[in-house]
Amino acid sequence: MDSFLKQFRDRNQAELRLLGELYQCAEASACPRANCAAAPSAGQLALAAVRGLQELLDSQSPVMPLGYSFVSVSELVSRQNIPCCSHLTWSTHQYREWAREAEQRLPNHKALPRANLLLIGYLTDRKCAEPSATSGCDGTWRVRDRSLSVCCKAVSAQPNWLQQFMLFPSWNYIPQNPSAQNQQTRGFLELTAPPVPLILDVASVAPERSCSEVITVADVIKVLQQRRRKGGVRLHVHGVVSVLCPLLDIAGKSFFCFCLKDGESSVAVLVLDVGHLCWQQCLRVGEGVCVSELRVCELRTLEGHKVLCVTSQSHLSTAHVYPAVTESGKEATGAEGKAMEMEAESGMEVKRDVKHWRVTNPDSGENWAPATARTKISKMISYKGVLTKVLDAESGLFELDGQVGLCLAYQPSLGMVSSLRPGVQIEIHNVHFLYRASSLCPDVLLCVCLRSSLRVAGFSGLQPGGASHPSAEAPALRILLEKNLGISEYLWLCHCMKTLKERFCPHWVREQRVAVVASRLLDHVLPLRQEGPNHRRDIYREMLVEPHCCPLLEVTMNWRHSFSCKCSVRCFLRYSFDVGLISPPLPPQYSVGSPHLELLSVKDLLLTMEGECWQSLSLASLLPPSGPHLMRAQLNPLLSWSFHSLPAWSTPKPPVLVGVLESRGKGVSMRLADQTGAVDCVAVESEDGQSFRAASNTAWLGCLVSIQRFTTVMERFLKTDFPSWRHLDDEHHVTRRHCRVYIHFCVSDLQILSPSASMAALLSAQQKAGNGGPEEEGAAEDGRVGRTEVTMAQKAVGGGGPRTRDSEQTRHEGLQGLAVTVGNSCGVGPTDATGGSELDAGDRSPPPKIPRLAKEHDDAEHGGRSSGTEGGAVTSGRSLCFHVTVMMFGEPQFWAENPRVHPLEASETAGLEHREVDLQFVERSVCWFPLLQVDCLYRLVAPHTQDPGVLCVPSAPSKGSAALHSAPYLLVQPQWRVYTLPPCLRPPLPQVPRTKELVVMSVSQVLYGSSASTLVSFQGLITSRITLEENEKVPCFPEEHGETGADVETSLNVKLTVGDLAIPGQIIHVYLKLSGRPYIPGLVPGARVLLQYFQRCVSRTDSVYCRSVPISCVTVTALPQTDCGTSTVTLPVSAVLLGEWALEGARRCAVGRVRAHVTCVLYLQMQWVCSLCGNIFKQDRCVQKYPPCTSTIGVFQAEAKVAVDDGSGEAQVWISSQMVSGLLGLGVTEWEGIQRLVKVRGHVRVYSQGRNMVSNGDAEDPLVEYLSSLCVSTVVCRPLNLTCQLKKQSPCTVELRHETAELKRFCRREREFVTKMADPLQVSCLELSPWQAWE
Repeated sequence: MDSFLKQFRDRNQAELRLLGELYQCAEASACPRANCAAAPSAGQLALAAVRGLQELLDSQSPVMPLGYSFVSVSELVSRQNIPCCSHLTWSTHQYREWAREAEQRLPNHKALPRANLLLIGYLTDRKCAEPSATSGCDGTWRVRDRSLSVCCKAVSAQPNWLQQFMLFPSWNYIPQNPSAQNQQTRGFLELTAPPVPLILDVASVAPERSCSEVITVADVIKVLQQRRRKGGVRLHVHGVVSVLCPLLDIAGKSFFCFCLKDGESSVAVLVLDVGHLCWQQCLRVGEGVCVSELRVCELRTLEGHKVLCVTSQSHLSTAHVYPAVTESGKEATGAEGKAMEMEAESGMEVKRDVKHWRVTNPDSGENWAPATARTKISKMISYKGVLTKVLDAESGLFELDGQVGLCLAYQPSLGMVSSLRPGVQIEIHNVHFLYRASSLCPDVLLCVCLRSSLRVAGFSGLQPGGASHPSAEAPALRILLEKNLGISEYLWLCHCMKTLKERFCPHWVREQRVAVVASRLLDHVLPLRQEGPNHRRDIYREMLVEPHCCPLLEVTMNWRHSFSCKCSVRCFLRYSFDVGLISPPLPPQYSVGSPHLELLSVKDLLLTMEGECWQSLSLASLLPPSGPHLMRAQLNPLLSWSFHSLPAWSTPKPPVLVGVLESRGKGVSMRLADQTGAVDCVAVESEDGQSFRAASNTAWLGCLVSIQRFTTVMERFLKTDFPSWRHLDDEHHVTRRHCRVYIHFCVSDLQILSPSASMAALLSAQQKAGNGGPEEEGAAEDGRVGRTEVTMAQKAVGGGGPRTRDSEQTRHEGLQGLAVTVGNSCGVGPTDATGGSELDAGDRSPPPKIPRLAKEHDDAEHGGRSSGTEGGAVTSGRSLCFHVTVMMFGEPQFWAENPRVHPLEASETAGLEHREVDLQFVERSVCWFPLLQVDCLYRLVAPHTQDPGVLCVPSAPSKGSAALHSAPYLLVQPQWRVYTLPPCLRPPLPQVPRTKELVVMSVSQVLYGSSASTLVSFQGLITSRITLEENEKVPCFPEEHGETGADVETSLNVKLTVGDLAIPGQIIHVYLKLSGRPYIPGLVPGARVLLQYFQRCVSRTDSVYCRSVPISCVTVTALPQTDCGTSTVTLPVSAVLLGEWALEGARRCAVGRVRAHVTCVLYLQMQWVCSLCGNIFKQDRCVQKYPPCTSTIGVFQAEAKVAVDDGSGEAQVWISSQMVSGLLGLGVTEWEGIQRLVKVRGHVRVYSQGRNMVSNGDAEDPLVEYLSSLCVSTVVCRPLNLTCQLKKQSPCTVELRHETAELKRFCRREREFVTKMADPLQVSCLELSPWQAWE
């Protein structure tokens, strides 16, 4: 150093200090050269650096830049931990103006801070520091010193810069974490100005060629067309670069190619020599170059296609720069941030607006919007713009100029992604112009392929964001290669990955497994493509052959295809080299559109459906035809409840739900949950493809599933006080409203994205047993639970003392314990951990588990509610609980690992005598309620214990002759697990005598069965639902009804009309008390239900009905597939003769169609009644005086009773208000006039007396005379088609009719007849229409 400083004795102390730093920096930067030449001394480098600084600043001024410091690469990497920039020739004012302009262009970003540093280093393309001719060349440029190196990139790189010691006056430095492949590479260097060479290496200068040795591209074409040529010939070619392909790494071998063009002639040049891979950064489209020492080669994979190959003696020299051109030959112009001229699709002109891209058709002059599913002509264009936003750096998605999308996924542009941050100016050539290729991207999308070239025209002056950069191991890019996805598929995959990460990480899915889940979701959602060799991607044809062919130009509208790919994770394109199987060239078209599916979150689904619930509400549509004639007390109960169902497949953009199935013990149903929320589910499973039953497989809990075919049900609860139907438009009469949203689906429609541990074990066990496929798509059918015989199970309402609710969910997987098998138990607990799946496994501790075998009989309803909050004590002393009577088999068995759904062993059913046991489920244990059904076999597992006594049920001692009639009980602990055992995993169980047998009857058997007991179980179809008046207020559970308006669900008394599934017309009324229990979703008209242990009652009129008791259980087995929109469902009605109907009564049917003749009107009554109290309403006021009624609203009502005869018998028909006008044959105007006349009188009644109609009022009243004459005229006495319902639905026999018959006298001419006549059939008219022949 002293000898170096002696040369600058005339400098001041500050400059000498700076020169000393320069010498130390040069000493650290003096590394061996790549050509095995000796490294220069530190003094030589330092002197060269001083000369270079003087040339840059001012050759006449010997002053050194005292405000700067010299650094080596090692010092820069170790000391500079934040992004920075350095500009030697800039003043402070220039830097501030540059930073202000950069921040104004993109306001949400900050400019790079300035660091006054001068960097000295060795510019090379070698990865290692050992001097060797070609060792470690990978095409990446680096700045190196003795110990470290950083990657770099220049805007206008020259090949003669390499292997030189350089002074870098202007650069940007972006620190990065070291990669796994190269721990020495830290950070990224952007050379914003050409570096200054310090010591020229003569060996790196390319020899000049004479003009006679250089040939044009057209001459090269002639040489390539020769059949015979001399070996060893080397060509020196000059041309303009028209195509520049990216650098590829295939099977550990790197190469790239480019095309030289001269007029209409074009030739491809293949660069395989590792020493010339650095040319890829030096070549630019539109620039004239001269390449020497090229040899002619043939590509066997392209049927002998001839190309030029670079040799180790080849050199590259740049000529004068030509303007950049597009494929059509137009010159590409435009300032920074402006788009180059682009030719768009067939007859369309692309215009750039300030805010939007618009595609117009010049012929029509109107905006043209392409269809979402079609093929369109593609153009390859050039574009220059500014990157304004990083959409998804890991997936290679960016935004240019605020409105144009850019996709880099189809090209390995990984060497420059560190420079792709907001503010960078890029120039793209031969890029695909796609318009509205998908709804998940901007209207204009530029996609690069292996033929495209992407170059940084100006580095960004802004700091990078926190987004990660894409790498060769990016999951989305790996899936793109494995499945060879189209652009729409890839964009949808990226959208799925982003969405799944937001909704399930880290609670359910590990971040590293999101791509696997998204790939499975893509396979389930998108239809299959044809597979075969024609869909393999041929990289050579894509880069070199005309016409151009790549995955972005496929015409097929299908979604999935495969190709042969054996790739290491590192390389971007690791295709099979079996490219001889190639499809014919495809036309330049691309497929437009994306999956017409919407990946909704649970929260978005709930919000959307709640809005749809109230938008679809029409109060008038909820009323029956008699709505205008109802009083306040009759009207408002009909409006208090309604529902609206919406099948997912009926919407314009069907939603796809992804979530985890769970049961948290707060209700009677499962839930589909993500991190945004949870929605209740009514799940059923198919038994034989046609019949359904409630889902019973506990292995579904914890599974991450997707579902497309489901129905969203929205139940509305209203508190209203409408005086009459005329006030339905006044919302002030609605005092409270609430909406409950849940979904209904069949488990066979679920697609497993990540199975729970139980489901994975079940699929594996079924596959070994030969009853299940290896694919997870069959999990729904494979997981179906078989049926065994049952005895009886009861879920009784229980009350407990104050208890504490623990919000944590303990997961027990891979543990030891005890197990016992039970027949048909009830409930499901916390979700399984997913060893081997994508779901997080949770806590895993080593204690033991014990299973035991038992078999359940039957299940009953949840009972009890708690007013305490979750995690705290229950203040009201009420808690959820139920109990189940099961048949227990064998003794508890010790297992070293959790048996889950391990096939049933003989030792589990041997030992103790089979006996009935009551399983008690309390508080958190009630989470098993939704999936525990009758006729199923389960394994009960007790973890963390080796004591068999925990699963042993003590027998109660008997005293003397006293016998214990109740079964012994076992309290199920919250940490115990229940696993469903399907028939394929167990041998046939022995028949065991039962004390009680569950018999499921039909509605007809309940109505007319002579052996029907007090408690009955039956199944049927809900035809109508009516909310009755509330009797008392019962405290509800805050966690279930915590939202505003949810308390309208409490204290509900519901009347269900249930119809027979086999015999139309047979119905029974069921009175269900929902107060004090969790709300049961799915009780809507059209749903099929299983009602267990309901009390059968007989009314005073001998009508049979059922009502719920504390042990009653309601199970929904199927929901309607269509939306009826009302609280009633119309069932098919059969035709019936009155004579047969009178003999058989309700046994025949409760509702029937009759074609009969009206013989006479027995009476007709019309009146106006007060809407509030029901008294006569006369002359706009109520006549009630004690107490006085101040109501001013009246309701018109009419009723008629007629006698009809169809030739086989007669009947008396009651006709209500809305059908009286049809009976009388009056038009709308006439009917309104009669109502006005009756309103003056208040009440009018005429009745039959002999052959005449008389009235108790004024017989001379014109209205009475008119109605009397009308009732006996042929206008009324005419044939009609009637739909009638029996007023008395008690069973009727011939003997009973003879007993109730009365003597009647008939006169025929001179003779009198006396005979016994049964009472005529009494029916109510439901529908009246003019007579017409039946089909």
